[in-house]
Amino acid sequence: FFFFKQKTAYEISACLVGSEMCIRDRDSISCILGGRCSEEFFFGKITTGAYDDLQKAAQTAYNIVTKFGMTEKLGFVGYYEDQYGQKKFSEDTADIIDQEMKKIVDMSSERAREIIREKKDLIRN
Repeated sequence: FFFFKQKTAYEISACLVGSEMCIRDRDSISCILGGRCSEEFFFGKITTGAYDDLQKAAQTAYNIVTKFGMTEKLGFVGYYEDQYGQKKFSEDTADIIDQEMKKIVDMSSERAREIIREKKDLIRN
């Protein structure tokens, strides 16, 4: 026999809202990285103009991982720094945060590349 914990309406709605928010945030990272991925696709190189985009993408990924608790590895927990920028978590946790951020940015970059490949004729015209 399997016993499942009964979820409250709050837990169910938090899961639904959380997953929708996560999808929306990951899509926004794909949009942010669209210019950089377009340079790479159409010109075969990346310029320094993407610096601000990378900062925004990294900050959004950081928020997904640390503030919204939307990763499987770390779960529904918030990780914050104090007012002086000191981390309130271990180096091992910081490494996991970095790995999760990279995974999100990589997935979002690949999504942007897919869209560019699919829509390349529309983009060129």
